[in-house]
Order: sequence, then structure tokens, then C-alpha cells
Amino acid sequence: MFLIVSMFLSMFLYVSSTTAENEPYTQWDLPDGAKARLGKGRINDITCSSDGTLLAVASQIGIWIYDIQTSEELVLLTGHTGAVDRIAFSPDGRTLASGGQDNTVRLWDVETQTEIGTLDGHTGGPNSLFFSPDGRTLASRDDDNTLRLWDVETQRQIHTLQGYTGTVESVSFSPDGRTLASGGQDNTVRLWDVSKRTEIGKLEGHTEYVSSVSFSPDGKT
Repeated sequence: MFLIVSMFLSMFLYVSSTTAENEPYTQWDLPDGAKARLGKGRINDITCSSDGTLLAVASQIGIWIYDIQTSEELVLLTGHTGAVDRIAFSPDGRTLASGGQDNTVRLWDVETQTEIGTLDGHTGGPNSLFFSPDGRTLASRDDDNTLRLWDVETQRQIHTLQGYTGTVESVSFSPDGRTLASGGQDNTVRLWDVSKRTEIGKLEGHTEYVSSVSFSPDGKT
């Protein structure tokens, strides 16, 4: 499985640096028959489902879904009116979230390959998407210094988390989903109570912006 995923990643890294515009992109040293037909434009994001069976690719024209075992192209998901910048599978792999330059987050049913919801509210293109461990909450951010929380089932915005004086760079849910950590360009890490939707702590001390945050498996660190 690792070898197959590595093959896909190598292929798409190659594609992302290709400048051809009118022909299908191919990697000459791939096994016979392996081809990535990604249309025009660059690749913006790549992610795998948690069970390792599907690969999703965000591009200028939509979201391509591939079967990792067979290398088969399953579908091109279209609906955004601009390029798709970010994608994320839910933990159970049943839902795919996408953020586009049309300032929307869209939810897709992976099995039926259909759009099941459009989340409006961002003032810029959502450039990061994060599911809670239970898949019921989606966090998204853009460059307006805010985090937005969405109820995946009802497809409604739960709350907007504000307080940063610079762009939010990274977000992570605790393993139990009760706490959200975020790091930003104001050189702080902030902790949020997800259910109460309030800031419960600000960790200072960094001399540069915080580019990544994550919890330990037990959620204590």
C-alpha cells in the first residue's frame, strides 16, 4: 500500500510542476497504463482517505478521485466556480470537504460522488479544512484572521472564532474533539473550547509565527 501511495504522490508531484496545457499529463517512467488526466492548471492539494483506498486531488477545474489500488480515475467532482485550493476527508471517509476560490466550502458524499452541501460565509477562499475526530464538526479558515466551525450534518455555521491579529496558520482538534488549538502569525497558540465556542487559553513565547500545531495522542500535551 505504501508503495502504491508513493507512486501516486510521485506522479502528482511531477504533474504539479508540468506546464503543458492542452494534453493529458503523463509521467514517462510510470508503469504501463498509469496516467493522470488532470485537465488544465496546477494541482493545489492532495489527500488520502483514512483507509488508504482513495486519493483526492484538488485542481483548477475540480476534484479528481482515484482508486489507489487500481490507479483508476473514478470521478471529477465539479461545483466550485473557481479553483479548488483545499480538500479533506472526514475520519470515516464518507464525506469530502473542499474549499475553493469562490469563497465556499462544499461537502461531497464520497460513495454517491455528489455534492451534499455548500457552506457560505467566508470572505476569502478557505485555505485550510479540519474535521473533528468524530467527523461532526468542520473547522475552516481563510485570510481574514478567523476560524469558522460548521455542523457537518446540518451544514450550518456554528460559530466564528476571533481574536487573532494575524493570519491563522494551523489548526488541530484534540483527540476527544473537545478542544481546538490554533497557531498564527501573531506568534501565539490559542486553545478553544469547542462546545462553549470560547477561547480558554493563549500560549505565548514564540518569536516567530506558529506554522503547525498538534496534540499528543492522549490530548494532554
